[in-house]
Amino acid sequence: MELLYPRLKQGWQYALKARRYGFLLCDNPISYKHIGNFFVLTYVLQGEMDHTYLGKSTHFVPGDYFFLDVGVERSYFGTPDLVVLNFMFYPEALDPSYKKQTSLSQIANSPTFRFNTQTLPLLNRHKLHDHDGSLLRHLEQIQLEIQEKKPGHHQMEQALIQQLVINLMRMDYTAQTEAHNDPLAQQLLQELDANYAGHITLKSIADKLGYSPEHLSREFKRIFNTNFTEYLQLLRLAKSCRLLLETDWAITQIAAAVGYNNVQFYHRVFKKYYQLTPLQYRKKKSSHQHRS
Repeated sequence: MELLYPRLKQGWQYALKARRYGFLLCDNPISYKHIGNFFVLTYVLQGEMDHTYLGKSTHFVPGDYFFLDVGVERSYFGTPDLVVLNFMFYPEALDPSYKKQTSLSQIANSPTFRFNTQTLPLLNRHKLHDHDGSLLRHLEQIQLEIQEKKPGHHQMEQALIQQLVINLMRMDYTAQTEAHNDPLAQQLLQELDANYAGHITLKSIADKLGYSPEHLSREFKRIFNTNFTEYLQLLRLAKSCRLLLETDWAITQIAAAVGYNNVQFYHRVFKKYYQLTPLQYRKKKSSHQHRS
């Protein structure tokens, strides 16, 4: 049976809201900055593109995909033959109790899933790849259930979505577990967690642990798949996001609490990664939770 994915047209968002999950096949090579109030997994079927989010642009080819939390701004520019498959779902598609959740890491840490993830957002990687095609086959299975509408298809669709999310969580959890089993990784995480709000540098950690900065820089990239500066920046921002949502502290207090002595610099960095000021982020997330 040929799979018939919905294409971008007027009213598609209303269909998504009615079911709380759905697909969208896009062959537009340009997608300007936009924000969705749902989770989205975007899979490149054909062509190539440069995708931008969290202040970084990454090149994608067929088989590459990314996953984004609720409310994350993104954009992309692709080749004329670009075709991407988007699978979008609201948090409550997993379970009604998740209606107010805005990140998959919150759900992963819930009593139901109990993955005990790190403080950085789950799947906070700019690109992943479907090496054996299993992810695409799983997405096709969900669409087939939606399309055929056999008895019990709603329950089967929900089960397949939950399985999809668990597989994504397992992939990220496995990567974290492997890093945590590395003695050097454990030392680095301890140093970062204890000192992220202070004057911490790769050189200061290297001196303390007895490595050259050059060697530690290579090892850091190997373990965490990013450089020290970007990891520290994301860690501080993630900590500040939590404070923005869980406290009524002033922005200057939050900036200082996570290691930014210059509040203007904190504003610039925050907006670079989230395309919102800290105050806008607080209001937007609070408003989303209130509406939910």
